[in-house]
Amino acid sequence: MSGVSAEDPEATDLHSVTILGDGDFRKQTQIAFRKIKTVLAAHGATLADVVRMTAYVTDRANIWTYFEVQGEELDGAPRPPHTFLEISSLAVPEMLVEIEVTAMIGLNPS
Repeated sequence: MSGVSAEDPEATDLHSVTILGDGDFRKQTQIAFRKIKTVLAAHGATLADVVRMTAYVTDRANIWTYFEVQGEELDGAPRPPHTFLEISSLAVPEMLVEIEVTAMIGLNPS
């Protein structure tokens, strides 16, 4: 799953994307993880099936907030191999975090 962030799922105009979480890094990260979990669930998977994760952020000072939210969202599942990258900007100026995951469905026996 590529480029998951806090875009408003109800937005219909690609040229005026609304970012939820209004400048709040924690909230945007929570929204992105919720979206990831929803898509995984639609395919019979969970965050426990994620084998690789990459986070793109616009301010590395948010690293501990990111990993705190990640731990909450993993809810006991093992942390997958992870890359955390600071970049100058994302697709929309209000976007503070974007997460990419790779999952292998059926890998975990649970």
